[in-house]
Amino acid sequence: MIRAGKARTGIAARAEAAAGGPRLGLEPRGYVLCQLTKKPDGRTFILHLLNYDYGTPAENVKVRLELSGLVPDLSDWEVKAFSPDTAQSQIRGLSLHGSVCEFTLGRIERYTVVTLSAKTLP
Repeated sequence: MIRAGKARTGIAARAEAAAGGPRLGLEPRGYVLCQLTKKPDGRTFILHLLNYDYGTPAENVKVRLELSGLVPDLSDWEVKAFSPDTAQSQIRGLSLHGSVCEFTLGRIERYTVVTLSAKTLP
């Protein structure tokens, strides 16, 4: 689990980089908790985002996900967002370059799930 909080230190950032796994950045930092899981086939990643400030929706949340070492090229991957808070996806500004995925979620009232799935077989 990676938490993007207000008091992120340089030590935490260096520990994430040394671990060599996926890296996740959220802006603005605040009350959104996130967890990344991978399906056993390695062709789908699921990002769970929970806004635990129930009084204030998180708006225009910029997500940067680096899957270095796990996926060399995301250019042929599909990204979708689902939420019980809204009927339609709110992904804007999607960018897939190499192993980096960047996008903005318009609003997270409580909970949003983002899936990244390979379109073609390996």
